[in-house]
Amino acid sequence: MKTGVVADIQRFSLHDGPGIRTSVFMKGCNMRCAWCHNPETVAFEPEVLLAMENCIGCGKCDEGCFSGARVFCGREMSVEDVMVQVMLDVPYYKDTGGLTITGGEPACQTGFCLELIQRCRSEGIHTAVETNMNINWDE
Repeated sequence: MKTGVVADIQRFSLHDGPGIRTSVFMKGCNMRCAWCHNPETVAFEPEVLLAMENCIGCGKCDEGCFSGARVFCGREMSVEDVMVQVMLDVPYYKDTGGLTITGGEPACQTGFCLELIQRCRSEGIHTAVETNMNINWDE
């Protein structure tokens, strides 16, 4: 089973396609758009993000951040791991909802995304992909 690096999974999303959706945000993008609204998904590897507005200056960063200033973004997940989350929202999809794969750039992890889409379709779940379409189509 394929694995991919996922930045986040948003359940009960209303903004990434028709109906109620589960949005899977892939990690990694091949562009550096000035207007990117998901800059935490640009790097391809999991990373620690720093939100200085949450820092309380406790000096215990090495022990773990208690204030939420340091957060992990990205984890390797299998298609099955993601499907567990997707299946939780099935009762809400009705006729129009489903899965949206976004990012980052989903086409940078084509094998994982394709397997996830195929799995959703086998379950009768509508799928959508938000992409910049800036990939090498010859590969």
